[in-house]
Amino acid sequence: MHKQHALTFVMITVFLNTVGVGVIVPVVNPDFYLFDQDKLEKGGPLQVAFTLPFADTEQLSTVQQLERQKRGEALEFSRSLQTQIGGQLEAGLFIAGFYEDRWDTQTTPLNDYMPTSMATLAVKP
Repeated sequence: MHKQHALTFVMITVFLNTVGVGVIVPVVNPDFYLFDQDKLEKGGPLQVAFTLPFADTEQLSTVQQLERQKRGEALEFSRSLQTQIGGQLEAGLFIAGFYEDRWDTQTTPLNDYMPTSMATLAVKP
């Protein structure tokens, strides 16, 4: 674990132990799903290919879905930030923290342009 990530984890753990009930909600950045990851992995161009929110079951052909399943890959979907964060607020949770992170460029070239994941720390007041 990266030092910064370990420190963040320790700080969140101490916070949760102090405050009480809380949940860490990790999310892939919804913008990640704008791009065709299969093409990017093969060196394809970084261009918008899909609309958001994304769902493999709606935006990929049956053949593409079956190919992913044969490779042992899960079908993916995204939600809007309004759904992700707004849903936590509507459930009566307080957003006590927010964290963004990047993967490495070998995993996705999007890493050079934006954080690829995020997490909220939500607590029940």
